[in-house]
This record gives sequence, C-alpha cells and structure tokens, in this order.
Amino acid sequence: MAKIIPIGCITKLDTPVGKVLGAAKGQLEGVVLIGFDKRRRSVCSLNIC
Repeated sequence: MAKIIPIGCITKLDTPVGKVLGAAKGQLEGVVLIGFDKRRRSVCSLNIC
C-alpha cells in the first residue's frame, strides 16, 4: 500500500526533493528513484536488485 506525502495544498509547483525524501526516510524497505538532474537528464537509482 502506498503512502502519500502530504504537502498541505494543491499545487502545480515542484515539491522540494528534501521534503519528499525526508518524509519517506525510515518508512521504506526499498526504494526506486526516478528523476532529473540539474541538466534535465533522466536519472534512475535503486537500492534493491
């Protein structure tokens, strides 16, 4: 079951990465991160195989 990270409002603005990761810290057994670096290149990282 997924957990939703509350941001307290409806927005089309980006949510800070630190806020998303901080809310998930200590609650997950494994993670898959998909995002973009500062040069807008796609990046994928995971801690499980």
